[in-house]
Amino acid sequence: MAIDENPRLGCGRSIDEVWQSIDRPPDAHEFTCDQCRAARASLQTLRSVTARHRSLEETAGTDPDESLRPRARVRENVLAVARAEVRRGRRIPATVTEIGPVLVSEQALVSLVRLAADSVPGVRARRIDITPRRRLDGQLGYDPEAPVLDAVTCRIAISHTVTVPRVSADIRDRVIAVLSRHVSVDPGAVNIVVEDVYDA
Repeated sequence: MAIDENPRLGCGRSIDEVWQSIDRPPDAHEFTCDQCRAARASLQTLRSVTARHRSLEETAGTDPDESLRPRARVRENVLAVARAEVRRGRRIPATVTEIGPVLVSEQALVSLVRLAADSVPGVRARRIDITPRRRLDGQLGYDPEAPVLDAVTCRIAISHTVTVPRVSADIRDRVIAVLSRHVSVDPGAVNIVVEDVYDA
């Protein structure tokens, strides 16, 4: 299964979907989703800065020289960088080397977990939540004797043809294997929440 080039938040919504609704009030999902709220806040800041810049140009009665306008390729590259930042999310310490900690982006972990869950027959991953382990002072930290993560929570929909205990065990095995194989991360607990049943 190929990784979706359209960056998705941990809840499964793409940044483009959030942007398309930026002029409207948040829907029921966005109202309660921390990730969508954070994305909306960032995009609203971007929109506000852009609107202010346009307003200043109009007030000054100036129109930038056509030769100074960015070309379509430049705009696409800027958007690609913005999407990459959204995709990356916060960084979680995975291990420590002689020259310092190795950090893994939360979104990379979410993508791996989503692919692992989706690879189980009869399962559709809906939302993936990563809970990093924190030190006593509340900061993200690394302890070689403890799991990097407190928990991974997979919210899923399942086919009516499968059983919850079986798919739960399969998802746990695959999530643990993929995180260990690709990023050497111990997920701690892998929680499975069945939110819906669909017809195959």
